[in-house]
Amino acid sequence: MYRLEQAAPTEEFKRAWSAAGQYIQRQADSGFNWLRTSLNLPMAEHLSFRIGNQIFFVFVEAAEFTYKCDGRIFDKVCKEANAIPCLMPMSKSLGEWEPNNVGWALINANSIGG
Repeated sequence: MYRLEQAAPTEEFKRAWSAAGQYIQRQADSGFNWLRTSLNLPMAEHLSFRIGNQIFFVFVEAAEFTYKCDGRIFDKVCKEANAIPCLMPMSKSLGEWEPNNVGWALINANSIGG
């Protein structure tokens, strides 16, 4: 069990998080099920979903959340849950948050050197 001291996410992060979830939902097809769709504290992952028997935990990199600073607990929880750790970097363009990548816009956190 982990003791997490977390502040509530800012309104700016909530907008980025919402845009990330909507983007992922548009990519989804049959067999897709959301597991976590709230920002209730405590949280290791920002979003999570299942496709078939695979679980994906998503760390949304936007506003005050950066994987480099906040990813330690995320990595541990993903490993314990046997979930695929995904990063979703987001940027603000013309006042709207959007993913930095195409397709599902997710990066496997295991591929990030650290």
